[in-house]
Amino acid sequence: MPLSGKSTLGKELALALSLEFFDLDQLIVDQEGIDIMTIFKEKGEPYFRQAESNVLESIELQPSRVISLGGGTPIYHNGMDYIMDKGISLYLHVTPERLIDRYHKANNTRPLFETSNLDDNLEKLYRERLPIYSKALLTVNNMSSIQQSVEEIIKTLKYKNLLNQNEV
Repeated sequence: MPLSGKSTLGKELALALSLEFFDLDQLIVDQEGIDIMTIFKEKGEPYFRQAESNVLESIELQPSRVISLGGGTPIYHNGMDYIMDKGISLYLHVTPERLIDRYHKANNTRPLFETSNLDDNLEKLYRERLPIYSKALLTVNNMSSIQQSVEEIIKTLKYKNLLNQNEV
C-alpha cells in the first residue's frame, strides 16, 4: 500500500544484504521527467499504470536486487503474476489506520488520496488490494522499527531457504 514503508525498508534491506536497490516510482519519474502527481494529473492513471508496467518489465529482476514497487504495481497488468514469476514477492502489511496516521504525519500528497474522505477511500483501496497483496510469498507486519523489520525479513528468507546462509 502507499505509505507502507516500501522505499525506506527496501533501501535498508538492500543495504543489509549488500544488494542493489531500485525504487520503481523514482525510475518512472526519471523516465518521464515529471513527478508522479503530475503524471496522474496530466496523463491520467491508465497512462501511469502502463508506464509502471513497462518500467518494471525493463528491469532485469534477479536475486541481486531489491526493488521497491508502487502500491498499484501488483494490481495492474498482471503485475503480481509477473513479480511472483520473476522474483521473491514481499508484502508489507500495514493497517489502514496506521497508513492514515502516516499520511497525516508526512503532510504530503498522493495521487489516489486527493479527497476529503481519505479514511473511507484508503480503507476501500486496502480491501480491494488485499487479496492480490496476500498472494505474495512473504508477508511482513511492518509495525516494528525498520531495523526489526529488516531482521525479520532476513530471518524468514533464511528459514525458507530463499537466501544463501552465507550472504548475511
